[in-house]
Amino acid sequence: MMLQAESLKKGFQQGGQEILAVNDVSFSVNKGETVAIVGPSGSGKTTLLSLLAGLENSDSGQVTIDGKVITGLGEAELTRYRGEKIGIVFQQFHLMPHLTALENVSLPLDIAGEDQVRDKALKALKNVGLENRATHLPSQLSGGECQRVAIARATVIQPAVLFADEPSGNLDTETGGRVTDILFELVKTTQMTMILVTHDMELAGKCDRILSIRGGLLQNSN
Repeated sequence: MMLQAESLKKGFQQGGQEILAVNDVSFSVNKGETVAIVGPSGSGKTTLLSLLAGLENSDSGQVTIDGKVITGLGEAELTRYRGEKIGIVFQQFHLMPHLTALENVSLPLDIAGEDQVRDKALKALKNVGLENRATHLPSQLSGGECQRVAIARATVIQPAVLFADEPSGNLDTETGGRVTDILFELVKTTQMTMILVTHDMELAGKCDRILSIRGGLLQNSN
């Protein structure tokens, strides 16, 4: 078992009442498995991803990744654990605009105190076909290239679990298709575990399993 979510709940106050964005969600993911979480806008899928990745705290329940319960960890320990075990690809890329592609990919390695940072970062860029763009700033790259840099940054540490939040949502259909093909090929060759959030059923269909969430409730789980 690579990831286990147990009875996760997360609520928000809206108009004087509590709205449960994630309502008693439980499921598990095996090592090397790819799982898509699908649902319409406002269904709770991005909130669920944030809870699983430790970006937000749940109101109750717990998340276990690679045998370690991350729920309730202190900020310093959680940040360190994420840096070692978790990769995240965001829809908006979230690259540092003043850093080159190589420097952006190097960041997780620098934070983790790794050695051979440049060589590892260059290899990660090569894995996404961008070794020739290493010295370019994000402003000098296309949207598709920025997302490929973001994928390289998320996978350079060889995480136990890779989370991807609408990885093609900010791209046109053709570019998004190319980027997600690269993502899935990389995940397959490294036997990485991936949890993907999307509203695109064609993209979700590339995963081993699809989970559907509506109104904060998981419709199917195993």
